[in-house]
Amino acid sequence: MREQIYNSYLYHSRAAVGKPFKARRDFSKMSEEQLSSLDRIERLFRSYRHINIDDFIRAGFKMQPGIKFIKLSFFHSAKAKKCYTLYMKEKELISPDSKDNKVLFDTCKESIKNIYLYCKSRNITLDQYKYDKDGATPTILLHLKEHKVNLYTLHGLEIDYIFRECDKELLYFIFSSDFDDYYRKSRDTFIKSKELKEYIRKGLKIVQTKLLQSAL
Repeated sequence: MREQIYNSYLYHSRAAVGKPFKARRDFSKMSEEQLSSLDRIERLFRSYRHINIDDFIRAGFKMQPGIKFIKLSFFHSAKAKKCYTLYMKEKELISPDSKDNKVLFDTCKESIKNIYLYCKSRNITLDQYKYDKDGATPTILLHLKEHKVNLYTLHGLEIDYIFRECDKELLYFIFSSDFDDYYRKSRDTFIKSKELKEYIRKGLKIVQTKLLQSAL
């Protein structure tokens, strides 16, 4: 994992200043400070296995566009986690009409895949997934927090009533106090975008069919 972390950091560091990237293979001559930072960052990823390493490193640069150089040690700080949270929100609310819409469609595709894999592992249908819980917490909320699914995909499941019925304090605790605004914006975008809506509904229909067939 150390190699993956450092080379992701190296790639985004070079990209930030428009320079070519070459992966590092030899880690024997790294400074004690760098090795210590890598240890701490690695512990972070082992504690939060749902976090994508490249997304986390990219976030530090994307959310601080005026800074061209960021020390490796930054990525085990609280500020790095904040950058990641903001970046993932921004990533998930990309407009279907923007030049970055491929990122959005890829994210939705990954969300649909994750839903399918979860349902298959639990031997449940798509309808049962909507009501599935881990203890007292709806699974969809946990998957949303861990970025295994995004809100656009959940809108495709037509589960507005679940969010309306969910305890507000729980929602704000899991996410943040601006969740209602975040939810409303994503829903409006989903409704207005014919292409995105059709793409997600088509994907979920395929998942539903495969799950029902495997249950026979």
